[in-house]
Amino acid sequence: MNQYLIVSGMLFLGFFAFLVVAYTFALIYQYYNNSHGGTFKINSKIYEFYLGFKTLSRAPRELWIIYILKFLESYGYFSSSLILTLFLSKEYGYDDAEAGLMYGIFGTAISVVGLFIGIYFFL
Repeated sequence: MNQYLIVSGMLFLGFFAFLVVAYTFALIYQYYNNSHGGTFKINSKIYEFYLGFKTLSRAPRELWIIYILKFLESYGYFSSSLILTLFLSKEYGYDDAEAGLMYGIFGTAISVVGLFIGIYFFL
């Protein structure tokens, strides 16, 4: 079971590393544009990504809680999907196609149940 925890941790660290790299590029972009008269050009999408987080820093505390909970929920769902396919392949001997089919059935079932629960509470 330790290998599944390692894979899950690697996914989290990969996402964190992406945020650090995006923030670093945004700071470099801002520094060079301020000190060199705007001649240094990095992909402006990275800087816009950074500005989105800068704007978000002024958001209310409740919004931060919602975003953190959504991140943790998505992280748990997608980590479990990866770990499920690895678990089915290693422990039960399914090949990749069969494990993917089982995950597809699992994902479809979760979507259908969520849809029906939403309809029930909407009515």
